[in-house]
Amino acid sequence: MDKWRMSRSVILMGTLSCLIITSSAVPSSRVFAPSAAPEAGAGEEENRNVRLLGNMVTKDVNEFSPEIQKFCTGAENPSLCEETIAPYVEGSLDPMKALEREMQATLEQAREIASQIKSELTNTGTAKNALDALGICKDQYGDILDTINECLGLLAQHNVVDAYFKFSAVISDKSSCDDAFQESPGLDMPFSNDSTTLFQLGGNVLATLDSMVNNHRI
Repeated sequence: MDKWRMSRSVILMGTLSCLIITSSAVPSSRVFAPSAAPEAGAGEEENRNVRLLGNMVTKDVNEFSPEIQKFCTGAENPSLCEETIAPYVEGSLDPMKALEREMQATLEQAREIASQIKSELTNTGTAKNALDALGICKDQYGDILDTINECLGLLAQHNVVDAYFKFSAVISDKSSCDDAFQESPGLDMPFSNDSTTLFQLGGNVLATLDSMVNNHRI
């Protein structure tokens, strides 16, 4: 386990630079607003996405307000940033409330992954060679949930600076979980798509925090 903890300082140094140059998702052409629940029989992953951003209907991406588009400029995934905060913006955009919504969405995604990890660990059909990696991920996502909750508490105090430095641990811990599977030959991460979404959501939060702290955009 110490092996994974020792790697965190190296990962932290590269986190912000990686977030600036990396964007693995194809920009979405949709924005979402509350609507009816998904139809019965929808795939499990579709249902997870619905739980993350709420029950949704589509509308033209061009209907995003200029304020929202400007706020999401420079995000890890601008389209996801816009989709995450748009349903919660009423009137003029409040940057602190938009940041809080981004962080809440990241928390919801982390909870979903933590639940999947727990299910895999208790499933008698889980391969024995996957248990060690899953155990590492359980610890890492426990830390992620703690960190995001602490950062939300800091935002409630308008302490953006401490939230900025603390939140980078979310990406570090996520990477440690990824490494546990990558360094275990023959193992596939059962929640890899959700992990990618967490990276994008967390990257959006870090980009917003960086802009507020270093560019004084509040």
